[in-house]
Amino acid sequence: MLSGGGGNHHGHHHTMTTQQKKEHELMVFNFLKFGHLLTFIAQILIFFLKYKKLYNLSQFLQCYVAPAGYFFPMVYAIYVAKVDFENWVHDVNYVRVWLLIEISYFWMWLLSGMIFLLYAYIAKFKSIFKNEVLLQSDGNVWNDKDSDDFLRYLKQEYFLFAYMISFMTMEIRTGFLENENVK
Repeated sequence: MLSGGGGNHHGHHHTMTTQQKKEHELMVFNFLKFGHLLTFIAQILIFFLKYKKLYNLSQFLQCYVAPAGYFFPMVYAIYVAKVDFENWVHDVNYVRVWLLIEISYFWMWLLSGMIFLLYAYIAKFKSIFKNEVLLQSDGNVWNDKDSDDFLRYLKQEYFLFAYMISFMTMEIRTGFLENENVK
């Protein structure tokens, strides 16, 4: 996933000393770590706000805080790893290994989500957690299967499938396949 020719040789990352690169990678590591914490706290707050029926505020947090706390730092971590990947292979440390596992998990989650969406679309998958008859009779048209995108209708199944498949693929990738990059 991150193999390649070492990335951009014209950027400022290439002119940094080895110590500066490691300090920068540690900063990215800490940024992701605290991004995870921020995203976790935001999720708890989102659940609380939905419970208090403050849907607009919870949606704002979901749309802006969660991506800012996880997605953007992850994209930057991918960039940092890709730019200096050749050096990472020869000079392995705990921060680099953690970042590589984090990046791999991110890609596995996306891949498992795509597999689920393809399967659900082709197989005309129906929710096992939602009863269509009850959803039709509740008076809320947005709960009906055909009134919104089917991913909202299959949200629980999507998260469960993506969680299980991404963990299984990560176990296979890191636990069973010989990984020449990390020894």
